[in-house]
Amino acid sequence: MHVTIIRADNAVGIDGEFLTVDCSALPADFHALQWDGPESGLGGEGEVELNGKPKPANTEIADLGAYYAYVEAWRAEKQRLAEEAAAAAAAAQG
Repeated sequence: MHVTIIRADNAVGIDGEFLTVDCSALPADFHALQWDGPESGLGGEGEVELNGKPKPANTEIADLGAYYAYVEAWRAEKQRLAEEAAAAAAAAQG
């Protein structure tokens, strides 16, 4: 699973599929996260990029830890959108 989180865009992507997820709880200097690993969020590798001047070095991460909540929020949003689309399709059929 490849995870991307971009705070400024309120965007979370899993395996290239991006959805809007509230990222405002992330620190103000958080720019982005890139991570590859198993579905559990444990193990794998990635890094967190922070904003700042001078620009801080990226921080390597071995698991998603607290960021796993954003994976769960992405999954909940994907489910919500699927249910909304199904309801709209059912309503259109009458």
